[in-house]
Amino acid sequence: MIEGEEAKVTIGDRIPLEVAATAQTDAGSTLKLNTQLTWVDVGIKMTVQKVQVNPDNSIRMGLKAEVSSVVGSTKQGYPQIRTREAASILREANGGSVVMGGLFSNEDRQRINQVPVVSQVPLVGWLLRGNNKEKTQTEIIMIVTARLAEE
Repeated sequence: MIEGEEAKVTIGDRIPLEVAATAQTDAGSTLKLNTQLTWVDVGIKMTVQKVQVNPDNSIRMGLKAEVSSVVGSTKQGYPQIRTREAASILREANGGSVVMGGLFSNEDRQRINQVPVVSQVPLVGWLLRGNNKEKTQTEIIMIVTARLAEE
């Protein structure tokens, strides 16, 4: 990347989000003026910015890492997005590496499978039900190596 410029890496999806402009009337009712579709990036994002090369050939840069995921929906049907973010400004020797981590995620999911009506019968209903529990733990670690390149 060129000194003073910004680099960005995104791994994930773009999800549509409907944004409505509204206005309140004097009578208290709400008018929907227009609706626009906005796209939101969801996934793993890393941004490197404000890169400077120092006289001793060390490299100063700003790093920002973000992990986001859709975790559900609101009552209106809009996606609910969970975001975890870490940012730092650092200085590294030419060829040196930086490890950026700490973006943890714990998810517990439970899925119940059952035969309608029959699974509600006392004493034998439990034979026709299934309960699956899933627990997921994730940590995102990013390794950035600062290396000078000649033009």
